[in-house]
Amino acid sequence: MGWYEAGVAVVIGLWGLSYVIEALRRAPSPPSILPWAPEIAPKWVTVDGIRLRYIEVGSGPTIVLLHTLRTQLDLFRKVTNELAGSYRVIALDYPGHGYSDIPEADYDPALFARSVRAFLSERDITDAVIVGESIGGTLGLLLAAEHNPRVRKVIAINSYDYDRGRGITRGSIISRAIFAITRIPIVGGMVWRMRWKGAFATIIKGSVHDDESLPPDLVDEMHRVGIRGRRYSAFRSLVDHFPSWEELRHQ
Repeated sequence: MGWYEAGVAVVIGLWGLSYVIEALRRAPSPPSILPWAPEIAPKWVTVDGIRLRYIEVGSGPTIVLLHTLRTQLDLFRKVTNELAGSYRVIALDYPGHGYSDIPEADYDPALFARSVRAFLSERDITDAVIVGESIGGTLGLLLAAEHNPRVRKVIAINSYDYDRGRGITRGSIISRAIFAITRIPIVGGMVWRMRWKGAFATIIKGSVHDDESLPPDLVDEMHRVGIRGRRYSAFRSLVDHFPSWEELRHQ
């Protein structure tokens, strides 16, 4: 057997193994309390047929926290209780993120905007300050541009740093390599199904200025949640739609 044939055999073997690994994975159950805030019990609401996880804590003027792509409401663990001393704080997991449902859909800006819009309506949230990081900021600005009556103010953090869909790949050489590989037919799906923890940790830490700001247990939690069924296909759709977030500037 030559090198070419051996290489093809290895790829086919890994491709088949990726399906076996995916089938044997056991999805984590949603925690009844938040490990970083045992006094906060997650809640659930169904919007447009999608069950979303969210938290609500504190009292006062309403702040809605919107997280980044591939993270979840736990991203705000360091500020939630601080803000709750003076505000009513609400945070949610987007569709396909955290413990919210993973619908079969295009994971484009329209899906996320529609879900957040419906969430505000379903929970009858009014006069809210939207605080969003990355696409969370973009979503807040989109709602404001629509003159959504439930939104009073938007604080958008790092809302347009997408570099034509390549923003996350700038974090490290490994990120660039993985995202390049995942665009290859067949091989890309295999890589997403494998979902190696080390690769995920490298990518997610490369997305922040100081990787010490991401506690190891938070990285572990986001990886653990990421092995849920259909999560890999949802994330591939998300990656395919990265460039479309910049197009929202012109709407």
